[in-house]
Amino acid sequence: MTYILILTIDPDPHVDEVVNILEKKRNVSILRINTNKLSKKSCISAHFSSNIRFIINHNGSEIVLNKVNSIWFRKPYLQLKHYKEIGKDGVLEQKFKFEEWKNIYIPLLYEAEKLKIFTVSNYTSIIKAKNKPYQLFAANEIGFKIPDTIVSCDKDEIINFIKKHSDKTITKVFGDPYVEFGDIKKTFYTFKINEKQFKAFYKNKTLDYPILIQEQINKKLELRITVIGNYIFACSIDSQSHKDAKIDWRRVDPYILKHEIYELPQHIKKKCFEICKYFKLEFGAIDMAISPRGEYVFFELNPNGQYLWMENMTRLPLSQAMANLLLSSNTYSLNFKN
Repeated sequence: MTYILILTIDPDPHVDEVVNILEKKRNVSILRINTNKLSKKSCISAHFSSNIRFIINHNGSEIVLNKVNSIWFRKPYLQLKHYKEIGKDGVLEQKFKFEEWKNIYIPLLYEAEKLKIFTVSNYTSIIKAKNKPYQLFAANEIGFKIPDTIVSCDKDEIINFIKKHSDKTITKVFGDPYVEFGDIKKTFYTFKINEKQFKAFYKNKTLDYPILIQEQINKKLELRITVIGNYIFACSIDSQSHKDAKIDWRRVDPYILKHEIYELPQHIKKKCFEICKYFKLEFGAIDMAISPRGEYVFFELNPNGQYLWMENMTRLPLSQAMANLLLSSNTYSLNFKN
């Protein structure tokens, strides 16, 4: 029997699609743990004595971690309910429970790494790869063209950088593009910023945290490139056709933007695999742009990104590739397929 452990939440349509494919295979058991809907039939326990043992309880059966063939660390993140419905105490209780759950699945993933259980992707790899400045360092080292970038909390240094690029600059966050508590949520999109705007915003404020500023890249097309094991899929997004998507296409419903399967040149494919290999990722969602001059410019790498909307719009077999990867338990190589 092949055991595949999936750590996610419910609902998660990405997992639904992959599970539908996997369940058609013989001798495959899917151990799906929804971290927002735990039950006695679906949980994880840990035993600490002379030997550490993690046990997955699934539909009345117990499977020891070392019997698991592969793990998909998909999306085990807390989604808080509206606090108006359950109250602030209810939200804090949920938050507390999730943090306790998180403190179990993290050592489970570390133990899986120690046991060399195939994981998409290892927790340590995801944490390293999520850091945008580190991504730019790696991309530059690999040979991608990247935007001129500064990270600073020095106002004068930032103003000089903006002047250097004649006010054609953007700013974006380092990590997750939102903060939330209960039903209070703030999303931080990429947006243009010029010298006048920067000075006005911080006129009477202290810049007491570092911010990231980049030169604004003129775009002909944007690319979402998905690496799944030794498969690579590229999709072009016509972000420049909609005024609200020109700087950050996430501002609009992606289904209103034209998406097409895109054939990458071999040297860009190779670099996409190399950056995933750099971070030891089995999955990577890479955002790039093609300039009007035909240059490929790297923006960022999401080590646990979304892809199902592209599959729906272009019929790229992304879910099938993920199912194949979890079944084969084979890491990526530069002998890529597409």
